[in-house]
Amino acid sequence: MQDIHGGKLDLNLMLALDALLQELNVTRAAARVGLTQSAMSHKLRRLRELFGDELLVGGRRGMVATPRAVELMAPIRRGLLELHTAVYSTGPFDPATAERRFTIISSDYADFVILPRVLEHLDRVAPGISLRIQVPAAGGIAEALENGSADLLMGDSFDGAMLRQRAVFNETFTTILRAGHPALNDADAIDIDRYVALGHVVMSSDGRPTMVDRALAERDLRRKIVLRTPYFTPIPFIVARSDLVATLPRALAEEAATFADLCLVDPPLPLPQFRIMATWHERAHRDPAHRWLRELSRDLTRAALAERRGETLDGD
Repeated sequence: MQDIHGGKLDLNLMLALDALLQELNVTRAAARVGLTQSAMSHKLRRLRELFGDELLVGGRRGMVATPRAVELMAPIRRGLLELHTAVYSTGPFDPATAERRFTIISSDYADFVILPRVLEHLDRVAPGISLRIQVPAAGGIAEALENGSADLLMGDSFDGAMLRQRAVFNETFTTILRAGHPALNDADAIDIDRYVALGHVVMSSDGRPTMVDRALAERDLRRKIVLRTPYFTPIPFIVARSDLVATLPRALAEEAATFADLCLVDPPLPLPQFRIMATWHERAHRDPAHRWLRELSRDLTRAALAERRGETLDGD
């Protein structure tokens, strides 16, 4: 391998290498960085000389990366992203004067619980900041965060190369019934036999057993599901106008109870906690505006939930 110290290191070659490793195709890599196919082929030859490795070799379904190329992929990508941030950083971020739009991938649950507080704050202190909500696309989340078509993912934990995460808050479940539901009978709880006999509304887009169904199955129990819906937000309002019940994330149920006449009770069986996470790509990690938005979303949500529940804010 040639010496790659000092003047020997060609940034254009590193950009070409990054494109080649991302695309695993000379033609697509060339288009990605605005080169002709022959120019990219020439850069690939130079890269092979530089690293003393083939880097990309032919496979049954196209080009595949060599072990050395796989080792280089993450460091090269991370270095270029950090360089981009350093070069194009505009200095300290001032939310009062900044003008920028962020695209957030989220479920209707995260929209309902987190976004109203964020929007209220933006209206007061950052009027030039706007948000766009994007529905999660199967298989496309990591790519959207990487290529910049989305800035932030709010919701379940999501793992991927070059992705960072931070917990927004810990979540539990609660069961909701309409006020005056006969199953309560002046009590503030519902036993498990009555629970499974009632009609349930369930958020499920694919029909697979939910966390609640799996917990019931461990006790050889099965509930009566009357309605399945792919969305969380209609459920509290359906429950408020029927004798159906639902078991939902607690923060969503608490928020809905400020709009609908609902009773919240503990589920009659233990259910695991889970975390609502913020996820972003390494490319945005040091961007001052991005950091401000993700920390703002987390802090506003945690403070509001702690105040509502009479709790003290905990650590990460």
